[in-house]
Amino acid sequence: MDKAQMAAMLRDMLRARAFEEAAAQGYAQGNIAGFLHLYPGEEAVAVGVLHAAEPGDYVVSTYREHVHALVRGIPARQIMAELYGKKTGVSGGMGGSMHLFDKDRRFLGGYAIVGETFPIALGAGYAVAYRKLPEAVLCFFGDGAVNQGTFHESLNMAALWKLPIFFVCENNHYQIGTEIHRHSAVTEVYKRCLLYT
Repeated sequence: MDKAQMAAMLRDMLRARAFEEAAAQGYAQGNIAGFLHLYPGEEAVAVGVLHAAEPGDYVVSTYREHVHALVRGIPARQIMAELYGKKTGVSGGMGGSMHLFDKDRRFLGGYAIVGETFPIALGAGYAVAYRKLPEAVLCFFGDGAVNQGTFHESLNMAALWKLPIFFVCENNHYQIGTEIHRHSAVTEVYKRCLLYT
C-alpha cells in the first residue's frame, strides 16, 4: 500500500467520524427522527473493506450503514439529508437513518432487522453467480446477527453454491446494547463460520 492510498484511507476515516459526530448532534437536538445507530470506533473496518472493493461489487449493510454509504461514494450531503427526512436524501427522505440505498453505486441498502443482510446478500450473490459476472457481494453484519437462523442458512447456501459473497463481521462485542457473553454461548464469532469453509 502506498502513501497516497494510506492518506486516502485516513481521510475517509476522519471524514466518517466527523459525519457521525454531526449526526449525533442533530439527533440530540431532535432534528433526526426515529433511531440512530452510530459507528464510532469501527471506521477502519468500512474503510479497509470498501477501499479493497471494486466499483461493480454490491454492498449490503446493517442499520449502522452511514459510514459504509459515505465510503462507497454517496455524497455526505445526500446521506445527511436522508437522516433529516429531506427529499434531497439518497432515498428521497423516505428511508431515514437505517435504509440508505443507491442503485448506481450498487449500495443495496441498510437493513434494520438483525440478520436481514444475509438473505439479501445471498440473493445478490446468486444473481452474480448465475450470470457468471466478475463481481462480488460484500455483506456487513454485527456480532449479534450470528445468533439468527438466517446466518447459518445463508452461509450454508453460499458455501454449497460457491457464491461470491464476502461476509464481514463488525464485532463491537455488543448486540445493540448487550455484551456478547450475555447473548452468545460462543463468543469467538469466527468459530461459527468454520463449518462452512
